[in-house]
Amino acid sequence: AGCVTALLGYFVGLLSLRLKGHYFSIFTLCVSYIMFLLIEKWESLTHGPVGIMGIPAPTGIGPLQFGTPLSQYYLVLAFLVLGIWIMARIVRSLLGRSFMAVRNSDELAEALGIDLMRTKTLSFVLSVVYAGFAGALYAGQVRFLGPDLASEVVTFDLVMFVLVGGVGTLLGPLVGTVLVTYLTQSLQFLQDYRMVVFGPLLIALIIFMPDGLVGTWLKRRARRADAQASAAKDAAGATATPIAPAKEGRSHA
Repeated sequence: AGCVTALLGYFVGLLSLRLKGHYFSIFTLCVSYIMFLLIEKWESLTHGPVGIMGIPAPTGIGPLQFGTPLSQYYLVLAFLVLGIWIMARIVRSLLGRSFMAVRNSDELAEALGIDLMRTKTLSFVLSVVYAGFAGALYAGQVRFLGPDLASEVVTFDLVMFVLVGGVGTLLGPLVGTVLVTYLTQSLQFLQDYRMVVFGPLLIALIIFMPDGLVGTWLKRRARRADAQASAAKDAAGATATPIAPAKEGRSHA
C-alpha cells in the first residue's frame, strides 16, 4: 500500500506542487474528487457503490497473529508509535529542517540552496505513504472499502482533525482526532442537530486558537521559557557586583 500510494503521490505531486496557495488546495481537492469518481464508477475493480467486502485481516508475523480485534488494535498502535517516532527523527534531521524552511518561505529556502521542487515532492510523497499505511490498516480492521471513504466528507474530517490539533506539530493530528471523535460521539444524542453545537465550537477554536491546541500550547510554553530565561539573565546581572580595579601606588625614591 505504501509503495502504490508513493508512486501515485509522486506523479500527483509533480503537477500540484507547481501551484501555490488556494490553487494548490483546489487542485488537490479536484484530484480527490476524481479518485472518488474512479472508485465509484470502476465497478470491475472496486465493485462500484457496493464496495469491496471480505478484506482479509493482516497476516501474522511469526507467532503473532492479528485475527482478533484486540490484536489488530495493538498492531495499529505499534504502527502509530513507529510512525510518530520516524517523523520525530525526520523533523530533527537536516531533511526536516529543509521541510520547515520551505514551509516558512520559498525564497529563503532557495537562498539557502534548498531544491524547492525536490523537497516539496519528497514531503508530499512521505505524507501519502503515511496515508497509504493508514488506509491498509483501516481496511484490515473493518474488512470493507467503499467509495464513501474517498468522499469530501472524509476529507473535511481529516482537515478538521489537523486544524483542531495543530498544523505543523507531531502530536497535533493525534490530539485533534481523539478530541473531535470524542465530541462527535458525545453529541450523538442530538442527532442531526449536533453540528449546530459542534460547528460554532470549531469556528471559535479556529478564530481564537489558529495554531490549534498543541500549536498554541507549544507557543505559550516557548514564550514562558523565553520570559524565564530573560528574567534569570536580568537577575544575574543585577546581583553581580562589579570589582573596581586596584590602583597602583607610586614608589618615591
